[in-house]
Amino acid sequence: MKTKGWGSSILGIWLGLGMAGSGGATPQTLAQPLAQLFIESPDTQPFRIGDAEIRELLQQGQRDTERRDVAAVVKPLARFVYSEDESRFATTNETVRTRLFGRFAHEQEIRQNFAAVAQVAFLTYRIDDVLVSPDGKHAIARDRALIDVTLVDGSRLLVASGAVTRWAMVGDRPQMISSQTHSEVLPVSTLPPRQP
Repeated sequence: MKTKGWGSSILGIWLGLGMAGSGGATPQTLAQPLAQLFIESPDTQPFRIGDAEIRELLQQGQRDTERRDVAAVVKPLARFVYSEDESRFATTNETVRTRLFGRFAHEQEIRQNFAAVAQVAFLTYRIDDVLVSPDGKHAIARDRALIDVTLVDGSRLLVASGAVTRWAMVGDRPQMISSQTHSEVLPVSTLPPRQP
C-alpha cells in the first residue's frame, strides 16, 4: 500500500510580491512613494494573532487528525496555502517528497491519506515555539509529534514528525499559509494491535 506523505503535519513557503503593472516605473522611482504609503497608512486591521490562539489551532489540528475529520483539518488553511513534506521510510530507506499548493489540493491529499488509515493516535505531541511578529499579523510555530498509525490493511506505522508552520491574518482570523514537514516512518510489526 502506498503511504506517500502520510504522517506529515498538514503543511515552507516562498511568498513574494511583484510589481506587475507598474506602468514602466523602475523600482527606484517607486521605492520612496511606496515606503511613504506604508509608513503613513493607518493600521486598519484590528485583529491580531496571539501565541495562545496558534497553540490552540495546532492542538485542535491534532484532535481533528485523530478523528480523521478532513473538513476540520483543512478549515484553518488559507486558500493559497503551500506545503512541503519530506518523509523517509526506514524499511526501504526511500525518501518521498510532496509539494502541494492551494487548499483544494491539500484537501484531496488529506482525504486520500485518511482513506488508507483505520486509526491514528498521537503518542506524544509538543509545540516547541510560537513566534508572533510585533504587529500581530504573522506567526511561526514549530511542533513535533510521535504518531501510531494503523492502516486499513492492519499494518502499523510509527511516524516521528517535525513541522514549521507559518500563519498570517487572513481577514479576521489567523490561517496557516505554509508548512514544512520532515517525517521518519517506521513499520511497527512487533507490537500487538492497539485496543480501541
